[in-house]
Amino acid sequence: MQVKFNLPKKIHEIITENTFGLIKRQFDPDYRIEDAMPAEKGVELPTNTAPMQRFVYAQGLGVITEGLHEYGVSGNSLFITILRATGKLSKISLETRNFPAGPPIDPPAAQCQGRQTVRYAVCEVDSPDELFKEADEFMGGVLTDFGQAENRDFLKINNPNILVYGVKIPEKGDGMIIRALNISDKPQNIALDSPFIETNSLETPISELYNNTEITFGPNELKTLLIMN
Repeated sequence: MQVKFNLPKKIHEIITENTFGLIKRQFDPDYRIEDAMPAEKGVELPTNTAPMQRFVYAQGLGVITEGLHEYGVSGNSLFITILRATGKLSKISLETRNFPAGPPIDPPAAQCQGRQTVRYAVCEVDSPDELFKEADEFMGGVLTDFGQAENRDFLKINNPNILVYGVKIPEKGDGMIIRALNISDKPQNIALDSPFIETNSLETPISELYNNTEITFGPNELKTLLIMN
């Protein structure tokens, strides 16, 4: 089951949120998988569907979803899959693929019977970059651990192109770990109100102390920063 959004022009390009940042995919809006069936031996036919994280963007339209990670393209229509059900884990042979992708097991729960509820939002934006903030506001929550902060000055990022993906206490020692991403394709600088050092993903320091100095993020770069007490 899908919800369809009709756009003014045929859709040749889609931009979505990837695991970190944005990803752009090209499509043939006139492709019909039915016209290519049956698949040749050992071949799986391509589809006009693809995965996303929280949002998809095309021709000024943004669609933000909660837990819905598949979209599709046909002509000038953008589809969001809101329910996908199946009676077999994998069939032995299909018109789109003549070899199995797994055992032909019956998974009753995968039929998704019963009442289903989904959430998504539609918004008009000039750039897909704007959808990071819109998605944060739509989701309306963050995962937290127990703790106390006297103030939030350490999270004052003076560059809208730097998106904070995570805030946590360090695995060892004091301070605060933040993971931040440059969502643009150009280098970006930030300065924090507190001294900090850069670490790798294991939180091992890899830089000298930054104290009232700027740090540069490369295009689409993810950094881990340890903010000192």
